[in-house]
Amino acid sequence: GMSMGDLDNDGDLDIVVNNLNAASVLYENDLCGGSSLQVDLRWPGSANPYGMGSMLALHTSTGTYYRDLHASSGYLSGNPARIHFGFPSETVLLRLEIEWPDQQVTTINDFASNLFITVTR
Repeated sequence: GMSMGDLDNDGDLDIVVNNLNAASVLYENDLCGGSSLQVDLRWPGSANPYGMGSMLALHTSTGTYYRDLHASSGYLSGNPARIHFGFPSETVLLRLEIEWPDQQVTTINDFASNLFITVTR
């Protein structure tokens, strides 16, 4: 099994590999440059407190980046509930759109790169 996430909170994705009949291995990413935005979703009072199934679109000066929030990523693998966007350093962030599983949309316009934000429904 394998999972990717920003385990050391430095803005890039690290990898954990669980090996069959062997020790797990952590690969820390020291190569990536650029910037990032990390997003945690919260939906208090619902049966889906992390907003699983949400679709996110980050509109930037270099294009639009899409992410879906889901718990699994393959056989015996999972993903953190935190969404990670990586993009070139010179990128200007325009807006973040979140479509929740009930099709309601939240738009965030005031934020900067290299941040960790929590969006509550």
